[in-house]
Amino acid sequence: MYISGRWRYMMPWLPRDIDEIHEYFAGDPWPYGVEANRPTLEALVTYLQDQHLTDWKPTLEELFAPIYGQE
Repeated sequence: MYISGRWRYMMPWLPRDIDEIHEYFAGDPWPYGVEANRPTLEALVTYLQDQHLTDWKPTLEELFAPIYGQE
């Protein structure tokens, strides 16, 4: 919602809400990548198995296609 020092949306409470979001999420509310989301993804896999939605407990590496060209 921050774009080069100006507001994208005009709402009087937006600056306070954005500050609260950054404080609550310790910065980025939408982290990108497996490592940044590992605790959430591992909880998802656990819940899938606990609720018998899957017969096996996959590893995170099995859930996502490999990224080729990166080492």
